Amino acid sequence: MSQPLAVWWVKRDARLADNACLAEAEALGLDILPFFCVEPSLMAATDTSAMHAHAWWQAVSALRAGLRDRNADILIAHGEVVEKLAKLRLRLPFTHLFSHQEVGNGLTYGRDLAVAAWCRANGVQYREFPQSGLTATVSGNSGCRASPRRHRCRCR
Repeated sequence: MSQPLAVWWVKRDARLADNACLAEAEALGLDILPFFCVEPSLMAATDTSAMHAHAWWQAVSALRAGLRDRNADILIAHGEVVEKLAKLRLRLPFTHLFSHQEVGNGLTYGRDLAVAAWCRANGVQYREFPQSGLTATVSGNSGCRASPRRHRCRCR
C-alpha cells in the first residue's frame, strides 16, 4: 500500500453506503482496511444472545459480499479488540482508526475507552462518528445524551 492506512473498525454498523467512516478515509486519501473483531468478552456477556451473534454475522457477511464486489475484503479477527489492533499494527502500521459511536452497555463503553487510550499511546488518530441522535462519548462523559440534530453523511 502506497498511501497511509486507515482501519475501519466495524462494530454494529456494517453499511457501505452512507458511511461516515469510509467517507472520511476517502476524503483524507487513505487506504482503508475494514476490520471486524469477534470479542470473547462481548460474546460471553449476559446481555448477548445467539440472536445478536447471528445478526452480527449476517451483517458482516453482507458487508464482505459488498466489499468483494469492489475487489476488497474485510479482516475478521477473534480476540479482544485492543490486543488484535496491536498485533495488526505490527504487521500493517496504520495511522488512523475510524469507527461509529456505539451506544451499548458498560462493557462496550469500557472497551471503547481502552481503544481510545491505546490509540493515544500508540500515535493512532482515532475518530468515532455518530450513527444516530444518541451518543456516548469516550472523551470523559460517562453518560449518554440525546442530540436534536440528525447525523448523516452522503458517500459517493
